[in-house]
Amino acid sequence: MKAKRGPKPGATITRIIDRRDIIEKAFLELYMINCLDASPENGLATLARFLYRREKFQQKNGKRISASTIRQDLIELLKESKYTNPRNRKRK
Repeated sequence: MKAKRGPKPGATITRIIDRRDIIEKAFLELYMINCLDASPENGLATLARFLYRREKFQQKNGKRISASTIRQDLIELLKESKYTNPRNRKRK
């Protein structure tokens, strides 16, 4: 039997455990300049649910990061960035 030709596959990346702020910042920027399927006026919870469904953000012990935690991280990143809150509504 002949050996398979071509490059051998490397290790597969299954989850993100450290420095997820870099990835969240990149997705936030894409979201704010309207590169994703949803408009920024839908709010940051939409982006947080999108990232949560990808199931890539995990703690070191293997538990998934919740959507509300991702949303809180996105709010902090939004405060630090040059973008303003797209909804900009005030509660009564």
